[in-house]
Amino acid sequence: AAAAAAAAAAAAEAIEAAQLAKARGDAAGAAEAARLEKEAELARALADKEQAEAEAAAEKAGRLELQARLAEVGERAADAEAEAAAARAQAEGLELQLTEASGRATEAAAAAAEQAEAA
Repeated sequence: AAAAAAAAAAAAEAIEAAQLAKARGDAAGAAEAARLEKEAELARALADKEQAEAEAAAEKAGRLELQARLAEVGERAADAEAEAAAARAQAEGLELQLTEASGRATEAAAAAAEQAEAA
């Protein structure tokens, strides 16, 4: 962007010099003015092109930064989902252990009741 601004300033100076040469009115000055104007137009076109490229690069950088942030958020969401799945699996395992322990406790209570009846 700075280079584009410098090129635009140089183009403006060249146009001014060309206009001064035209104002002098001599043939050599007019030829020089025409040459300077052509150079200035080319410099201005180049500056405009560089400015557009700089703007496009900045826009692309912004899009890439946004994509990177979205990917980071996606990674964190995937990590959270994996942790939740692990917690669910652990809870299911604990629930199974609780069911098994409850079954054993019921069996032990029934065996104790049978022994009490037998005694």
